[in-house]
Amino acid sequence: MKKIKKYSVKSVIYIVSALFFISLLLHYAITVYLPSKNVRPDKADGGTLAELIFFYVGQGDAAAVLTDAGVMLIDTGPNSSERALAGSLKALGIDRIDLLFLSHTDEDHAGGCDEILRNFDVGSVYLPPEGHSGTVYDSLMTEARLHGVPVCDSAGGDGYLMGDVSVRVLSPYYPLPDDVNEASLILLLGIGNINCLFCGDAGVYAEELLLSRFLMYPENEKNADGGNPAVGENNISYNGSRGLLPRCDLMKIGHHGSSGSSSQKFIEAFAPRIAVISCGRGNSFGHPHATVTERLKAIGCEIFRTDLNGDLRFYTDGKSIYPEKNQ
Repeated sequence: MKKIKKYSVKSVIYIVSALFFISLLLHYAITVYLPSKNVRPDKADGGTLAELIFFYVGQGDAAAVLTDAGVMLIDTGPNSSERALAGSLKALGIDRIDLLFLSHTDEDHAGGCDEILRNFDVGSVYLPPEGHSGTVYDSLMTEARLHGVPVCDSAGGDGYLMGDVSVRVLSPYYPLPDDVNEASLILLLGIGNINCLFCGDAGVYAEELLLSRFLMYPENEKNADGGNPAVGENNISYNGSRGLLPRCDLMKIGHHGSSGSSSQKFIEAFAPRIAVISCGRGNSFGHPHATVTERLKAIGCEIFRTDLNGDLRFYTDGKSIYPEKNQ
């Protein structure tokens, strides 16, 4: 009969220790030398508070903010991309949109809203008080009523909260601009210490209104009544006094990078580290315009474009914001 070899307690301890050490080396090799494609903060160090995705929807805008507390969608792109957008969201395992913001009701920003309302459980829709007419608006209102989704006006001073993400509406304030683009929602998202600015199609006029409200000026630049300088004809000069205006880490550039948006003063006031430009490949408008990209480069801003890179992804732990690798 074969004799069974006996091991001492000390030998067993050595073997178990060796196996444990080998498993640690394997874990280190997998997590450090073979990292995930997504450049995310380590879950053990606090984890990813939010993932931001800027979808390529051609000449239009659509972005999602994903957190453990819910999903936020900012604009829904044009009609031509609505099925692709819905498919991308479904592929991410999303079936509910808790907060849906429409910067305004132009077709390239809100054309896909009816498709989203038909295919997802939507908590509520927020849009500016201007632009409540036209085919796009009528279509989204029809679907909203059909599915019992509240549609609410939103304007400057309003605020919302979704878990770790706060939303502050910086524009438009009353009295509203007559132009639908200038009355776009400008949203400031706060995720821990990270600020992300979404500018819709706001132009220079809306930018100057915002700066005049939030920036502070020295006495020699104030009006006779002691107020900030009036808007128009380049009479607002940013002088480095930030007032109530926070710097932002990421800015979704206004109006697809049009030269009618993203003025020098606006860019310098917010000083974004990362700029996202959403526009169509080979679009007939020439977006983004070189004047805008040069302004951004001049302040050391890193530029990401959907027309060049497709969908863009960023991750934040509330302290830093990271782009996905290879985009």
